[in-house]
Amino acid sequence: MSHFLKSLLQAGIDISQVEAFHNYYPKPHTGLDVPFFKQTNEFLHSYGLKVAAFVPGDEEKRQPLFEGLPTLEKHRHTHPFVAALELETLGIDHVYIGDPSLQTQTIEQFSAFAKEQTILLDCELSKELDSRIQQHLLQPDNNRMDPARDLIRLEKSRPALGKIDIAPLPTNVRPIGSILIDNQLFGRYQGEITIATRDLPDEPKSNTIGHLTPESIAILPFIKPGQILRLRQYN
Repeated sequence: MSHFLKSLLQAGIDISQVEAFHNYYPKPHTGLDVPFFKQTNEFLHSYGLKVAAFVPGDEEKRQPLFEGLPTLEKHRHTHPFVAALELETLGIDHVYIGDPSLQTQTIEQFSAFAKEQTILLDCELSKELDSRIQQHLLQPDNNRMDPARDLIRLEKSRPALGKIDIAPLPTNVRPIGSILIDNQLFGRYQGEITIATRDLPDEPKSNTIGHLTPESIAILPFIKPGQILRLRQYN
């Protein structure tokens, strides 16, 4: 590959107009592994190339195998948006959907990210939730620029909701993906909304008010400091 690229450059090719594509792999267990993939991307970038790769669709799958068309084998049964976010961390510049179609909700996730750099997180919210808190929850917010190890901290929530008197709940389990709001026992932190990025112990000063769907929990490792987020009610 190195010899081929050097030949292109010697021939006067404008490398800025060239894009390298990884293949996609319809047959199960034939997709690429991450170390080789990452190493190849670094090599191609060293020559100034943009690099593209494929993720599977989540609706109609391509014939004849109907097993998805990912570049990475680990993505064969992964949600397309999650797979795309991971490809970005592995040095991919452009992501393509290998299969014929995506579900409407998934298209909305890609669209929000492409147009507004916003990540949509699907969730189920408590039916007893104060309407003022629910209204804020469904508006765009962002992860703090100083990200916590265990939580996504929504930056605008405490200024917006801190004046609402939030009573503690009698029980409060906090598995990964729990949507939490600090109650009056947390003093000046009352009203701060967070999302658990790992399983956490019970905390009487914080109320569980909803949960992310499993597909959205898989997005959590790819949320960056300052990332714009918007919760999307699933139920």
